[in-house]
Amino acid sequence: MASIDECVNGFPLPMSKLGGGIAERAAEDFTSPLTKDVGCHLERILRLGDKTPPPLSGSDSVVRYHGNPRMQLADAVVMVTGGTGGLGSRICHAFASQGARVAVVYHSRTDVARDLAHELAKKAGASDSLAIQSDVTRAEQVAELVDRVVQHWGRIDVLVNNAAFNQGVPFQNLDALTPELWQTIMSFNATGPFLTARAVAPLMRRQGCGRIVNIGSVSGYKPGGSSIAYAVSKAALAHLTRCLALALAPEVLVNCVAPGLMEGTVMTERMLPEQRERGRAEAVLNRTVDKDDVADQVVTLARSDSTTGQNVIIDAGRFFH
Repeated sequence: MASIDECVNGFPLPMSKLGGGIAERAAEDFTSPLTKDVGCHLERILRLGDKTPPPLSGSDSVVRYHGNPRMQLADAVVMVTGGTGGLGSRICHAFASQGARVAVVYHSRTDVARDLAHELAKKAGASDSLAIQSDVTRAEQVAELVDRVVQHWGRIDVLVNNAAFNQGVPFQNLDALTPELWQTIMSFNATGPFLTARAVAPLMRRQGCGRIVNIGSVSGYKPGGSSIAYAVSKAALAHLTRCLALALAPEVLVNCVAPGLMEGTVMTERMLPEQRERGRAEAVLNRTVDKDDVADQVVTLARSDSTTGQNVIIDAGRFFH
């Protein structure tokens, strides 16, 4: 179990001098099933008192804290939707390398998901891993997904909304962009992240600490990408990120990583050839985006204790946002 002293920074507070029974309740709270292993919950414990205690001096064992706890990723529970995709699997590996417990959420590729979960736990450094099927566009399945993760590990510390859908449709061909296709793209790319965030938010608030990282696209910042519906859905996700950051502060930090064109992903394979070529040609670095760069940025945002409501573009130099 991570020590309380490891989880946050700020001024020292000896546990022995916490008044009004807070020390006893804090000790109980840090050994409960909901909060064991990851020490990022002091702020919630301190709110049990009537007021924030002043800094005290002395050589006692101390708790250090400030406004927002710092996320410790070793043994943290990380839920990655779209976990079997080209980018999703790299995100899972990035968190596994930090010693996290990784829930690989997938839509249909059961064998791939199970193999990935086994690899994460046995070879990639994850302290544990689990493959779970879910359609993130359906609220009842999202609720079941969250329940299963909590039943298995007792908590959720990080949600990565990576599941998405696209289909190449020329912007000029509005007839080909049917209402059914529009709704499917919007459901996966905007409604799905809302449903998962809505489902984990109460839990993260009770924990006193949580991180949500959405995976957007540069298509949300300029008309472009695989279709009008895809561009609009990613623009919606960018603003949903800002709105959730406001709604869930201060306990939960919400950010978005918006990649440009990446090789080896289903999203890129479904683009029209001319759309892919335009994405390559516009990058000043003369190459596509490295998926591991994107995954590393997701981990950085999950670890941050002072960044929220931000959309980080990684596009090899296409949009200087």
